[in-house]
Amino acid sequence: MLKVTDVAAAKLAAYLQAEKIDQAVRIALQGGG
Repeated sequence: MLKVTDVAAAKLAAYLQAEKIDQAVRIALQGGG
């Protein structure tokens, strides 16, 4: 079974990855003009 900490860590990792993607998209859109 998954521990609560494992689930929290997975959610945090997914959140951070999504933030990186979102930031990259914003930079790409700004750079593209």
